[in-house]
Amino acid sequence: MSAPPALRHRNEDPGQRDHRRAGRRGRVRPVPEHRHPGCRVVVQGLEGSVTACLDGEPFALKPRSLIAFGGERLVLLANESAAPSAALVTLAEVR
Repeated sequence: MSAPPALRHRNEDPGQRDHRRAGRRGRVRPVPEHRHPGCRVVVQGLEGSVTACLDGEPFALKPRSLIAFGGERLVLLANESAAPSAALVTLAEVR
């Protein structure tokens, strides 16, 4: 699966980096696959269709659907359509 356009998302924690990366003409460039070690990750579809790729395996998220996984997995969130989409990403530290 080729890297689709990334969703616009950001961590609200000021100590975390903002994952949005503006490209030419205001388009959002894909965020490279990444991990959230030491965290439990929950992604909720809010609007449109969101694809969550976990270790290269795609999962479709529609509004009100959830997916949860350990932060050691590689994750890439993408909007593969021309329609707007949004997802809420929650990171919970695992101790």
